[in-house]
Amino acid sequence: MARAVSASTEPFGDIEADMDTVWAVLMDVDRFPEWNPFTVSVKTSFALGSPVDMQVALSGPGRRTRHQVEYITGFDAAARRFSWGVNVGPGWFIKADRWQRLTSVGGRTRYETSAEFTGVGVGLMLALMERKVQRGFEGVARELKTRCESLPGPLTP
Repeated sequence: MARAVSASTEPFGDIEADMDTVWAVLMDVDRFPEWNPFTVSVKTSFALGSPVDMQVALSGPGRRTRHQVEYITGFDAAARRFSWGVNVGPGWFIKADRWQRLTSVGGRTRYETSAEFTGVGVGLMLALMERKVQRGFEGVARELKTRCESLPGPLTP
């Protein structure tokens, strides 16, 4: 069984910033606590297979966070996309892989994120957490837009 949860900046307007600026904000994980309401702390090198040590606010900003360690499963700086994922228990129980990607849309940037969940435990896991993950993804998209549009000028990655 495979199911996905996704979000994009498209519903509230694409980001009024170039892709290099948005990419630089996404790569600057040390500053995530300043703007990211879902993944409030991240430590990673972005090297393929390297750990992504993070604190996730599943219940919203300012609430208790959950410590998670996932692993970089894809990274393509030229295409402006990366992914991290994890197996929960044995690989057949739950496997999660979350992609984050940027595309240029007429001088603006569209941010998209999606997580694909596979395994026999997916139904139960999503019954308990799908709305929280969806809200978290939407919060990241919204606040990434706000962050990038509030910067004084273009950034370079």
